[in-house]
Amino acid sequence: MGKVQKSLKLHFVSLGCAKNLVDSERALSEALRALEATVVDSAKGADLVVVNTCAFIREAVEESVETVLRARREAGPEAKLAVIGCFPARYPQKLGPLLPEADLILPRRDLAQFAPQIAALFGRAPVEAPPSFENVPRARATPPFRAYLKIAEGCNRKCSFCLIPQLRGKLVARPLDELLREAASLVAQGALELTLIAQDATAWRDGNARLADLARALASLTGLRWIRLLYAYPDRVDARLVAALKEIPQVVPYLDAPFQHASPKIVAAMGRVFRDPLKRIRAWRKAWPEIAIRSTLMVGFPGETDADFDLLMDFLRRARFASAGFFAFSREKGTGAYLLPERVPPKVKRRRLALLAAAQKKISREINRARVGQEIEVLVEGPSAESPLIQTGRAPFQAPDVDGLVYFDGDQPPTGKIVRARVLEARAYDLLAAWTDGERLS
Repeated sequence: MGKVQKSLKLHFVSLGCAKNLVDSERALSEALRALEATVVDSAKGADLVVVNTCAFIREAVEESVETVLRARREAGPEAKLAVIGCFPARYPQKLGPLLPEADLILPRRDLAQFAPQIAALFGRAPVEAPPSFENVPRARATPPFRAYLKIAEGCNRKCSFCLIPQLRGKLVARPLDELLREAASLVAQGALELTLIAQDATAWRDGNARLADLARALASLTGLRWIRLLYAYPDRVDARLVAALKEIPQVVPYLDAPFQHASPKIVAAMGRVFRDPLKRIRAWRKAWPEIAIRSTLMVGFPGETDADFDLLMDFLRRARFASAGFFAFSREKGTGAYLLPERVPPKVKRRRLALLAAAQKKISREINRARVGQEIEVLVEGPSAESPLIQTGRAPFQAPDVDGLVYFDGDQPPTGKIVRARVLEARAYDLLAAWTDGERLS
């Protein structure tokens, strides 16, 4: 009789952005294929712990290191530890000596070798590497009723503050037919909402097909209710694109456009294209009045004066974003901005971040208050973190993981359905709503 192999326990940790989460779902699927393991919730007692890391700024590197060290402590010396993703990509020559705790170190570009490597790590039967990591089936980490669809990998931009092109490579757009097959599979598994993600989603193309063509093709999938677009670079978004997206019923009126700054001098130093941002926003809203715009803004870029920051504050107040994320410039070796003079003191960065956050909170509250009394669609996500008796969900103007939530008062709707609700109360980022008549829209 052959030797019976031990059933392995696998613990997986994913750090960073939604793109990393999709990579993690593929890597987890490959781990299960290679090892026939059981997934467990804790590193303690696991035979293999995998940490998919992030490393685009110093804070992400620190989180990655802390997570790896904690995983080793919790798992114990007998467990195998794999460190994959952007952290190994950032330090390809140094990470081995720096992290002796890791049994396997694999940068993002080599993830197609993940299954063969971990099979060898445990002395299991050899497995072949997939032809393309981007086509590996996914072991879903998101709820079945929503999923991310990564439409491209890498980035061709040359923003002077950003390491992403070095960590994830040049932009490679996935073919339309490949995306349709994956999307069809996700919808067949119950996905009502697909969030299209890429470092530069507006750069996606396949032959003559552009982003609106992709959205139109995805809208033909029976059962898909919402299509959401993230990371649309402002200089690639014109009124024609917005108008084309508006004509596709499944595309929710939501746009994540990272402007980063409003000072022409700072935008130029960032290596980005400056076009009047308020003019662009007005054109988008004219083409699609219902659109909710989210943005990302940065403070503390080298050379940012009080006058530059005043321009940014004025832009924020006049743009009236539905929501926004704010970040302080992080000086990263290997970027064009690393050696720039006129560095902004940390104390000034913190003060400017606080001013932006306070201004946006006021704007978001005003926008939400205008929704009181309106009836909206809500994708019900499940019980709130505060109480298992209160259901939460997201409206079309709320993206997963980055925006606020809708909390239900009174009758509680079923998880994983799109329902109608009437807004009762507005907070800065969240809404309180009533499930109107029990009508289930899906």
